[in-house]
Amino acid sequence: MLGKIRFAVWLFIMVVVAYFVAMNNISVSINLLPGYETIPLPLSVIIVISIVLGAILTLIVAIG
Repeated sequence: MLGKIRFAVWLFIMVVVAYFVAMNNISVSINLLPGYETIPLPLSVIIVISIVLGAILTLIVAIG
């Protein structure tokens, strides 16, 4: 029974992620430093990268 619940939760998460990616498909570029601009990437990719980097930095600070 727990396996079916876990599958349903992961399926729901994947549907939400798919909807998020479909709604944020505009290409944007980021100005990291003056005169340096990243290649255009979909907004959803940039948001996901930001979330992952934030989680990693949070774990590093929490461990230290």
